[in-house]
Amino acid sequence: MLKWELKKIRKEKVIFAILVILILNISVITFLKLDYNDEKEKKEYDTNRDSLKEISSLKKDKERDRSLNVLAEAAGDKLEKDRTDLYENIDFYRVFHFRIGNLLVNASMVIIIIIIFSQIYIYERNSKVDRMIFSSKNKFRVLYSKLGLTFLIPTGIYAFYILVIGVITVLQYGPPKGGKLQAYRMVEMPLLLKGSPTIQQYVFATGMTLVGMYILLAVYASVCSALSRSLTGSIAGSSMILFLFKVMTGLKFLPEEFMNVLKNINFVDIFANPQILVGMEKGCLTVLNSHLDLHYICYMVLFALLVLGILIHVYLFQKRI
Repeated sequence: MLKWELKKIRKEKVIFAILVILILNISVITFLKLDYNDEKEKKEYDTNRDSLKEISSLKKDKERDRSLNVLAEAAGDKLEKDRTDLYENIDFYRVFHFRIGNLLVNASMVIIIIIIFSQIYIYERNSKVDRMIFSSKNKFRVLYSKLGLTFLIPTGIYAFYILVIGVITVLQYGPPKGGKLQAYRMVEMPLLLKGSPTIQQYVFATGMTLVGMYILLAVYASVCSALSRSLTGSIAGSSMILFLFKVMTGLKFLPEEFMNVLKNINFVDIFANPQILVGMEKGCLTVLNSHLDLHYICYMVLFALLVLGILIHVYLFQKRI
């Protein structure tokens, strides 16, 4: 059934649209060459390292704000785990990280996902094939194949993009060097970087977080397709989900704790700047006198939304049987 779903996508000429979008994306990103000045980067590195040293020298104080104690401890950890205190050229990772998580590639992936999954049920409904599917013995194989595609297609397309753009970046900036150094060397606000990840770990976390967001969007675009009677309605529903949480952040009557989570998990802000979710220290939420790390809460909420989307998908499928 998975092959049949893929064949249906090819028949709808979606592959051509995907290739056009990817080629345009890769072309623009390739010619958008980022030049880094070693002298300027070294000065910025020295300034950041001095800032980390200054805050790490603060002794832990129970009477001081908890978040400041966390930042001080994390700053010391970053300096201790760094392999060297000397400046090193990490241009490959700077450029590669920008290229895998910028607004252009995220907007392109959003368009591709909505194009594919907004019509995943529409074709069958319009051609009356759905009646035959729901009366067959293998109807649940159709469900599993559709759910499988929500994971496979976004991951596959993004992995292809990363592979191509990785090769191009190597040709332009040379092979990757310094990947095991601390990630504070390449972020804009090293003091707010959560924990002490290496550059490789930070880049990997960015890519995996975006894959998860693409999958989440694909699942809910499929739900919109199952609920809609037309492609236009399905695309409109997917677009509403894309902007829903962003719109909700403007509702001032919502509890502050809820707003803090929404600001960090909405599609629009994450796709515009993945760093708001990936690796940045966000403080804690206080619930029943307990301090809960907002960073991990955001990931847990996103995972819960993914599970909810899958369950809704299954429910809608069973309801039509």
